[in-house]
Amino acid sequence: VPQTLQKITVVNGCRRLGEKYILNNRVKSAKLTFSNGSTQDIKLKDVHKPQVIKIRPVRTRSVQLTIQSVYRGKLGHTTCITELAP
Repeated sequence: VPQTLQKITVVNGCRRLGEKYILNNRVKSAKLTFSNGSTQDIKLKDVHKPQVIKIRPVRTRSVQLTIQSVYRGKLGHTTCITELAP
């Protein structure tokens, strides 16, 4: 069922704070692609708490998130997102 999205909520990085958060990459910027073919670019802060990202309203059945850049972790081989919600 299509929904109209006006925001998404993201918890960036690894679920565990401390060393796990610092070791892994976190998303810095991403592209959202909607079922109607439209796209929107978003930027995330390097914080481990919910971030509400306002987007241009779009009616969609799905959202694909494509990572464009990351905040580098100490290991730098895994990029984590704890939560992504409408």
